[in-house]
Parts: sequence; C-alpha cells; structure tokens
Amino acid sequence: MDRFPWTGPAPVAVERDITSAVADLITAEGTPMPGAVEALRLCRRLGLAVAVCSGSYAVVIEAALARLGIESDVSVWHSAEWEPWASPTRAPT
Repeated sequence: MDRFPWTGPAPVAVERDITSAVADLITAEGTPMPGAVEALRLCRRLGLAVAVCSGSYAVVIEAALARLGIESDVSVWHSAEWEPWASPTRAPT
C-alpha cells in the first residue's frame, strides 16, 4: 500500500473476502489428501487424540473439518489467528 496505494477496499476487507471465498470453495469442492481420513480414523480407533493446529483462519479450518465430516474425529483444533504472533513475520524484532 505504501508503494502502490489504491482507492479500493481496505486490505483487511480484501483479506476477509479472500478467506471467505476459500472457505466457500472448501465447502463446495474440498477433498482430502489420499489416506488422510483413514489415518485420522485409525488414530481414533487406537485411542489416540487428534488435534489440528493450523495457520489458516478458523473459518477455513471449520469448513475443512465439516466438508470432510471429521469434526468428531478431532479432539481439538486451533487457529494461528488467535495467537499474538501467528507467523514469524508478525513477531516483534
């Protein structure tokens, strides 16, 4: 924005719109990586707790868990959006 400002939507609005579009695409068309759901269910049968920790926004994580029908297979999930420094680029220097 400093080098190439524009008069369109604010960056936070663009980020929100893109994230929402990603969640919508996952809801409509998302597919698991081969073997992922089977591995998850094996862990559950073995009594292992399964967690999801992701750099994705919560809305994207929720969409993926719902699309794959694995909400009950995951004990807990957490989004980096809830952390003060979600990525190294946001950490104080």
